[in-house]
Amino acid sequence: MIRKALSWLPEALFATVLALPFLAEPAYAYVDPSVMTYTIQALAGVAVALSAVAGVALRKTRKKVFALLKIDENSRKEVEPDIHRVVDGLIVPNAGEDADAFVAHQAQRRDADASRSRNAEDGRRAGVGEKLRGRAFMVGFAVVLAVGVCCYLQALLMNQGLPAADGSTVQWRDFAPIAAGTGAVWLAVIAASVVFSRFRPRLWRVGGVVVACALMVVQGAGVASLAISSGAFSSDEAFEVECTEEGLFELSPKGNVVVFVLDTYDTRFLDSVRQADPKALAPFEDFTWFRNATGSMIPTRYAVPSLLTGQTPATCGSFDEFLRNAYGDSGFLREIRDAGFSVGLYSDSLGLDSLDPDTRRGVSELTMNVAPAEKSVDALGAMGILARCALYRDMPWVLKPWFWYYTDELNAGMVDKAAIDGDGELYLIDDAAYADKLRERGLSLDDSSESGAFRFIHLLGAHEPYTLDERGRKAKGGKSTFERQLCGSLRIVGDYLERMKQLGVYDSSTVVVTADHGEWYLTDQIDGPTSPIVMVKPAKDISSDNAASAAPDGGKAAPRAPLVVSEAPVSHFDLQATILEAIGCDVSGYGETVFDQTDPDRRRLYYMTASDGKQDRAIKEFEISGDALDFSSWRLTGREWEIPPEE
Repeated sequence: MIRKALSWLPEALFATVLALPFLAEPAYAYVDPSVMTYTIQALAGVAVALSAVAGVALRKTRKKVFALLKIDENSRKEVEPDIHRVVDGLIVPNAGEDADAFVAHQAQRRDADASRSRNAEDGRRAGVGEKLRGRAFMVGFAVVLAVGVCCYLQALLMNQGLPAADGSTVQWRDFAPIAAGTGAVWLAVIAASVVFSRFRPRLWRVGGVVVACALMVVQGAGVASLAISSGAFSSDEAFEVECTEEGLFELSPKGNVVVFVLDTYDTRFLDSVRQADPKALAPFEDFTWFRNATGSMIPTRYAVPSLLTGQTPATCGSFDEFLRNAYGDSGFLREIRDAGFSVGLYSDSLGLDSLDPDTRRGVSELTMNVAPAEKSVDALGAMGILARCALYRDMPWVLKPWFWYYTDELNAGMVDKAAIDGDGELYLIDDAAYADKLRERGLSLDDSSESGAFRFIHLLGAHEPYTLDERGRKAKGGKSTFERQLCGSLRIVGDYLERMKQLGVYDSSTVVVTADHGEWYLTDQIDGPTSPIVMVKPAKDISSDNAASAAPDGGKAAPRAPLVVSEAPVSHFDLQATILEAIGCDVSGYGETVFDQTDPDRRRLYYMTASDGKQDRAIKEFEISGDALDFSSWRLTGREWEIPPEE
């Protein structure tokens, strides 16, 4: 029994290694390959190194164990019989072969036939190492080890300028020079390894094992350091929450404030849509479009928390304090909740992971959809997308296009489902999927809140990848154009507005359509303006005399006006006051609303993120006085907040 168990030990170890990825928890976060931690690199390096060493170590260890326990390694293998003459279909013993030997031979043949039958039933198990012998094995080992070394060198030294996984279209031809240079390094290393193994086999075997072990030690140390420094593998009892879809398609009959955030939608983009098709803005009745608008922060992971709190590193004191304390220092969400409005925040960039457990619990208590959730991992999907992540980082440039991925693909690939007390789904940004659900479910009214509903809905908008057609549906083949994406995202919002009108709550609701930020790019210093769209429709004071006309079956609709364009100098920092005033809260301490801004020389502040393409370095403060679309109106104030490097 012990011998049989030991004979299965290598297979059991291999199965255990394969099972490890199934135990991983999903991470819902922005992932930039150029600044990705060494986790995936370490796991990939360890896997490659193990594959190189395992072939040698397991074979030799297996032989020694079998010899020590006197296990016949060939006992379960087929044995070819001796060659005999066949006359008239009968086997004739060879000369000098007696009858007993012939009988033994026939018995041996019957055993071989039985063994063949068992193998056909149970399947053959043979590793690559068992099929390769002699020089072929050494060449295979040389190639595997060389590829492992090249993967390590690729991730460490040859990924300069690696495109970020932000959905942007990558012009791979622009990377042809670096692809050719690094490809030559790959070929040289592989060729040198094969040649060395051929002409100096003994020395190469020793050196190959040393290199493989060194790779395992280096990558193992990286994994261990992550576990120690960041607690990546710890199981503390921090209060973990997820953003779900609960209440996403529900409004209140008493009053609503709905904020749509169309990612990256710049004012100039909306200008182009209006010029190409003026009817595209027809659904936005009673809206005012503020063309002279400035944002708050950039990129999304900083802009969304700033939109929901009004906080910046300037108000919090430092960048780290902003990440940790923006929600805790702001009373914005609590003001809304205390006014009797249900609060639904739908975004994958709320920044809750940076908060301490108590602050995270406080946000959860203020909202209806941010709550503890039981996550279920799609094991096969997780293994597939993580393999793409690792290969995208470690493969040579010429192969990277086949493994390129987008952040949302990472989330979608790993997530199976999530539950709040056994019900609910995670909110993942997927505009086509959201539009499909809106068409299928529609909007409904929920009268459970005391005063109304506040909904903050973050969509992909003008951000790449472009997957929407002009109707707001998934484009054929999943690929579209920038222009179609712009129209499609507006169409989704237009469909939502139409359903509000059908429910009779459009006129009594305040709706804000904005972006987390305008057009942007990774840079240490911007050289042009960035202006997020800002369109606002205030709620009408529906009197009892015409309230019936606002109902879906109450005759003619309430009078509405087409979209109005304003050049008033507004800012993202005016939205908190605009929303709170619509809810009926005291706006003192939150500034003025967008409708109160009239001074054309008003001074507005904007906080850009300086980046070297791999690491966010600092937050720089800009002051804008005048037209936000004229970069001559922009100037740096000289105030900066350092962003500590990632450990």
